[in-house]
Amino acid sequence: MKSSEFFTCLEEVYGSAYGRSLYTDLVLVKFGVTAEVALSRGEKIIEVWQALVLETGADKKFMWA
Repeated sequence: MKSSEFFTCLEEVYGSAYGRSLYTDLVLVKFGVTAEVALSRGEKIIEVWQALVLETGADKKFMWA
């Protein structure tokens, strides 16, 4: 998963406004920080995406590997 794909998926699954809010505000338990911070410190994009899906209870069909 590329960075551009992450943001496309974020918008498709959660919508523009809510997706951006989740990205900047939701602390992901796996990383102890938000998705924004996790990505900025170099965590793997796919792992951040999967943590976001799990944290939000989104359908697991969105857990692309």
